[in-house]
Amino acid sequence: MAKNLNGENKVGIELYHAKKFVNRLKKYIPNNIKIETQKNLQYVNYFHKIDSNGYGIEGKSECKKMCYAIDILLTEDNIPRVAIEVKIKSYTTHDIITYSEKAGTHKNLFPHLQYGFLCLESTNEKLSSRYHLHNKIFDFGHIVPVGQDTDHFIQKYVKELESMIKESREIEKNIFNKKL
Repeated sequence: MAKNLNGENKVGIELYHAKKFVNRLKKYIPNNIKIETQKNLQYVNYFHKIDSNGYGIEGKSECKKMCYAIDILLTEDNIPRVAIEVKIKSYTTHDIITYSEKAGTHKNLFPHLQYGFLCLESTNEKLSSRYHLHNKIFDFGHIVPVGQDTDHFIQKYVKELESMIKESREIEKNIFNKKL
């Protein structure tokens, strides 16, 4: 979803619902995890040249960064752990293809990032076949039917987010040989 603070169209309504949902999640999210809406996350670096040793990139000023806004982003010590794309009421095949591709671009730079799809205030009870047919990258997805975002659901969803954060840490540890 593109940034739109007016709330006059579907995108503004999506931002409103994403923020409302995040506010409900915050009381259950551990203090070391930061959760934000409409956070820019880099998806590509373009470099001009390599260094004289042929190992690294020469000069920070020669790097061009590009970002997409993420509907919901959970970070830990400035490390992106979980990103969630939000739709309201329904979604299209185009949404799944587009956001799945967007998730892939972020995972190219942050391979430990866990990516999810969330449809709030849905008129459906479960993810449609189009989600399963066209999703190539999302690690998890949920439908939240109208009136079903109860405290019980929120607590259950937070447990899944905690599981995704744990998975992110494990992948980071394996890729970067870090002790976490």
